[in-house]
Amino acid sequence: MNAKSYRYTVFLLCLLASLLLLVRASRGFPWDYSINWTASLALRNGVSLYDGTALREIGVQNVGLVMSPLFYQPFTSYIGLPTTAMFLLPFTIWGFSTSVLVYRVVALLAFVGGIMIAGLIFPAKSRQIAWITGGLCFVIWHSIVFSLELGQVDAWIVLLLAISMLAVQQNRWKVAGVCVGIAALLKISPGLLIVYCLIKRQWSVVGSATLTICAGLCLALLPQQGADLKQFILYVFPSVGKSSIHIQNQALGAWLARLTTQESQFLSFTVGIGVWRFIGLIVAMGLLCVLWWVRRDTRLSPIDFSMVILVALLAGPITWDHYTSWAVLPAMLLMPYLRGRRRMVFVSFLVLLAFPVVYLTPESIATAWWMRIMTGTQTIALLGMLSISLLSLQNKLDV
Repeated sequence: MNAKSYRYTVFLLCLLASLLLLVRASRGFPWDYSINWTASLALRNGVSLYDGTALREIGVQNVGLVMSPLFYQPFTSYIGLPTTAMFLLPFTIWGFSTSVLVYRVVALLAFVGGIMIAGLIFPAKSRQIAWITGGLCFVIWHSIVFSLELGQVDAWIVLLLAISMLAVQQNRWKVAGVCVGIAALLKISPGLLIVYCLIKRQWSVVGSATLTICAGLCLALLPQQGADLKQFILYVFPSVGKSSIHIQNQALGAWLARLTTQESQFLSFTVGIGVWRFIGLIVAMGLLCVLWWVRRDTRLSPIDFSMVILVALLAGPITWDHYTSWAVLPAMLLMPYLRGRRRMVFVSFLVLLAFPVVYLTPESIATAWWMRIMTGTQTIALLGMLSISLLSLQNKLDV
């Protein structure tokens, strides 16, 4: 097979895999997208993003009665910054059904774009293994298809972080900072990259990321003359910060809470994780310090970013299971540098992310304590990926 036929075959296989993934994602209702899309409609109509009663009425009118149970508690309401609702405004020009299809297609392309861009970080001879790793994760990981099903913003996080990594590789620090800043406006967790850059004294990244976030927050002042941003800071963020013991939450603190609590109802969004949200954060920050210490004599590189992403996912306090789709970037960045047994162990953790979180009943959890361990399969995978990565730092990886 010549090079042209090979590329054509690969393209067709990728297209087929993408179509199959889109079909799988279209089987479920886009709960998260329906909430965020309703908030964007509210934004257009001058309604507060955090007025649950008003948003429920808008949702029922424009989506259907399926929205009637929503907007009663934080994790079934709109809990993002106003900037996320602004980001989805272009998708409100269509009706709900059409907008869902358009959004899923565009988000799928964003995932593919992020994987392709991440591969460009490597020299030509190493790109193939990175793209194969990313492609396989894209096809088999539950978190990616689940993110598309829910209509979440993870695809955009992956795309932005991939661009930031490539920018770091090319010493385009301000571009990297802008991308990290936008990602942090969509989800707070990528903001940990700014903290790490601050520790590494990479001022250009910190400065451009901070300015980007400030610009986004200024935009967030527009809805309700700043009342929505104030409500987010004073009420929404503290409420969400209490976290949830729900089995979908794969943050380290949430898993530790499920291991130690007497509670066996892990399908509740209202039960918090108590002090474990701080313990998980402390452990994650400790891992960040370990990373900095090991990498203290090296320049900031995409490898650093990949491992900070893993730490951010573990830190939480909220890491819903679709967030783990971000780990496709660390998988791609680290796979070409691993060899032998270490690579096999790393692959085993990647395979673990192919399985969905098991929704265990209170009865099964009460029967056997070890079942609680099963509530953190993706947490275990992230810990394993990070452990292999830290052990491999002795080779002075520097993409």
